[in-house]
Amino acid sequence: MLGLRAGDLVGFTFQQFLFHLPVVLLLAWLLGMTFEFAPPVIPN
Repeated sequence: MLGLRAGDLVGFTFQQFLFHLPVVLLLAWLLGMTFEFAPPVIPN
């Protein structure tokens, strides 16, 4: 319909994945650094 082949879409999607993966991992890591770890307390 648009003149695109499946390989074009896969290539574009993989390119976006390679670009955004490090950005998302960095942001997730930075967000994780803002939380304070509190071990769970098991009630007696």
